[in-house]
Amino acid sequence: MSEKIFDEILGKQPSLTYIGFENSYGEDFQKNRENLLKAFKEFKTCCEWIEKHQTKIKRKDLKNYNYLKYHYNSYFLTHSIERWSGMHISNGAFIASLIYFDISYKSILGTPDISVYLALSKQTPFI
Repeated sequence: MSEKIFDEILGKQPSLTYIGFENSYGEDFQKNRENLLKAFKEFKTCCEWIEKHQTKIKRKDLKNYNYLKYHYNSYFLTHSIERWSGMHISNGAFIASLIYFDISYKSILGTPDISVYLALSKQTPFI
């Protein structure tokens, strides 16, 4: 992964910001978007974490996704990456890494940081 690839991902996801997907384009949006544009190191760390755990990550179609059986979300997993790496990880950088690896996700409407669900089993130990 390179900064060029990171920039390409962000170019294709104009509503992705440092805190996740945002629907409004106000002053906070611009600040959060600018912060994500500077978060390549976080993105790279997330990619390294995914590479380390990729055998546990299921690539599934989320159309008929059972949220009771599979419940990990992006914000929750950023904390696992933070413990693993010792650095702060933004929700947006993690979501960008999911896009890079073509890992299925679905937006969680109404979450404060506009997180996404991932197709990961509850039994998958990331903590």
